[in-house]
Amino acid sequence: MKFYLVAVCFLVSLVAVSQEKSPHSQSMGSISIYDDYHANCSLTSLLEQTEVCLGYHNSFFLSDLGETTLHAAFPTSKFTHSYTASAFGYAHYNDIFVSAGLSRLLTPRMAAGLSATYILHHHAGTSDAMHGFRISPGVYCYFAEDNLLAAYAKIGSEPISLDKTKLGYSAFLAYSLVINTFSEWAVELGTEHNTFVGKTGFCYNVERISFRCGMSLMPIRPSAGIGFEIDCFSIFYAADYCNTLGTSMSLGFKWKIQNKRRDAK
Repeated sequence: MKFYLVAVCFLVSLVAVSQEKSPHSQSMGSISIYDDYHANCSLTSLLEQTEVCLGYHNSFFLSDLGETTLHAAFPTSKFTHSYTASAFGYAHYNDIFVSAGLSRLLTPRMAAGLSATYILHHHAGTSDAMHGFRISPGVYCYFAEDNLLAAYAKIGSEPISLDKTKLGYSAFLAYSLVINTFSEWAVELGTEHNTFVGKTGFCYNVERISFRCGMSLMPIRPSAGIGFEIDCFSIFYAADYCNTLGTSMSLGFKWKIQNKRRDAK
């Protein structure tokens, strides 16, 4: 049965890349500066082309813990626009997230962005859905050539019951260093739900193939993944392991659409 679930997850994921759990980010310890534009919207300013992603992420090989995501981002002369819609759960327990974001280059090496997310939660036993809302400001800055420093926060209300919400927040600071033409290292520190979170990851590129590994703390979760680029298409696979909960995995597809290129730095 376990192997059957793995096969199903693999087949479904062939048309997927989740921006809530991006395979690129997940394989490097879930560091937010890698394709997780929902976390730090300012990073969409790095895009030189329109990107369209369709995604799926599965946790612990449980079909009830699946997330499907559609994401699109496109740069214009002044702003980069991004839109994301995702659904998590199953028929009797699910969350729907819809977000929109704008980012803008402040200088050739610095950008700021802001996204807003609407949350719709439903579970069996309630006649009405529960609602939430959050905003996510973010910034990034390049310094000393290939050194990237980025920061972001999430602030908003999370639904607890029909008439009650909980104010939640998280804040992170990330650093990325391009070591040479082939390799890159990154680290991220922050707080989420009053808990310290640390993440680190390493990537090695060989032409159009990328090998990645990472680690996140609280709890300790090692991760690894691989990526392929074929013309304007990219395919990513990632998995991480928690000794108390099990394995999570995602495999994804990204399509870059040619449009007017511009300098991102």
